[in-house]
Amino acid sequence: MARKIILIGGKGGIGKTTTSIGLAHSLAKYGHDVTLIDGNLTTPNIGLYLGVGNVEPTLHDVLSKKTHNIQSAVFLHKTGFKLVPGDIRLESLENVKINSLKHHIKSLDKTSEIVLIDGAAGLGREAVTTLSVADEVLIITNPELPAVVDALKTIKLAESMKKPITGIVLVKDRKNSMSLSNVEKMLNKTVISVIPFDNRIDNALMEKEIISDRYPYAEASKGYKKLASYLTGRKYSEQNVLGFLAKLFGI
Repeated sequence: MARKIILIGGKGGIGKTTTSIGLAHSLAKYGHDVTLIDGNLTTPNIGLYLGVGNVEPTLHDVLSKKTHNIQSAVFLHKTGFKLVPGDIRLESLENVKINSLKHHIKSLDKTSEIVLIDGAAGLGREAVTTLSVADEVLIITNPELPAVVDALKTIKLAESMKKPITGIVLVKDRKNSMSLSNVEKMLNKTVISVIPFDNRIDNALMEKEIISDRYPYAEASKGYKKLASYLTGRKYSEQNVLGFLAKLFGI
């Protein structure tokens, strides 16, 4: 049975989607069979970020019964992980049966080791439905008070649904108004990973690339690898990263 891990935070613009992509890439490079699902049905962005925004069929096609098998919507990214993208067109929301999401994701059990779900922003029906599918929850937040408050609301929602929270992923930005210890104290949860601020994240996105693939030595790239190591019980070290790079570049 696949591990189903949702990345969610309650607020948009906190680095949730880039973290989902970076984590999927890092897990795949460590040899895990990973499927990343764009669970943000109203505003899906993963396909756009990765330069595959026009791939069909999409998750929306599956949920609207235009195709009956989610396997047909699985796209293999060039870096090794699998992806189920969403449809960016507004009309794609017509006839979507969001309650069937759990059934379709369960069918990935036989073909994936880890299923990552890029959850919807906010605390509405989309967020609740994607949370209901997951076995584990990663809370993504920035060290800013509004984002942390929204993260706290998301934690309360997950706990009310009896979903285990693996930990907090702190995505740093330019402001960095709250310390790590204050974030942990406010959320009463452990920060298991810190993704440092890095302009190259945006640079990679502009190139439709993944920072951990395009700039493997970047501090943010190391942050994603450390998170992947934590989730899989792998001991992270710089030697692991250098070994991965040597294998990747044949040196």
